[in-house]
Amino acid sequence: MGSDSWCGFNKSLVSGEKCIHKHSLPEPVLLATKKVFRELADKKLLSKCIHGQTQTPMRVSTIVYRKEFQKNTFVGIITLKIGVMDAGLCFIVGAYSRTEVLKNLGITPGKNTCDSFKKIDMLRIKEAEFMFQKASKEAKTLKRQIKRASKLLETSKQDEYGPGKF
Repeated sequence: MGSDSWCGFNKSLVSGEKCIHKHSLPEPVLLATKKVFRELADKKLLSKCIHGQTQTPMRVSTIVYRKEFQKNTFVGIITLKIGVMDAGLCFIVGAYSRTEVLKNLGITPGKNTCDSFKKIDMLRIKEAEFMFQKASKEAKTLKRQIKRASKLLETSKQDEYGPGKF
C-alpha cells in the first residue's frame, strides 16, 4: 500500500493523480461483452437462479464465460461473439436451447444430441439444488450454534449473581 505498491489505483491514491486502468481486451470486444455481462447480471435473472442464492452478478457472469472459452486462448471477434451468445443462452434457457439454434441453421439434431442436452440441463438443476440445500443446511447449523452459545452465555451470567450465591 502506498507509493511503492504494485497496484496503480493504490499509487494514485497516495499521489493524488487520476488512475487510468488498462484494459487487456480491445475496445470493441470490451463493449460487446459489457452489454452481455449487464444482461446476465440483471437482478430479475439472478433472482430466478436458485431463488436468489447465487453469488455476485459479476462472479456468475465470469463463471458462465469461462466455461465457454479459456482465459489464455486467443479467439477472434466472431468466435467471441458466438461464445458469449451461447453462454448466455445456456445460462438463461439451458443447454437444450442449442437444438433450436441448430434447427434455425438448417441442421436437424439427432436423438442422442437432444438426450445429451437434456442430461446436461438435468445435471445442472440437480447440482444447483444440492448446492442450495447444502448452503441452507450450513446456515441452519450456524444459526443453531449461535443460539446455543448465546443461551450458554445467558445461563452462565444468571449463575454469577443471585441471592445467597457467595
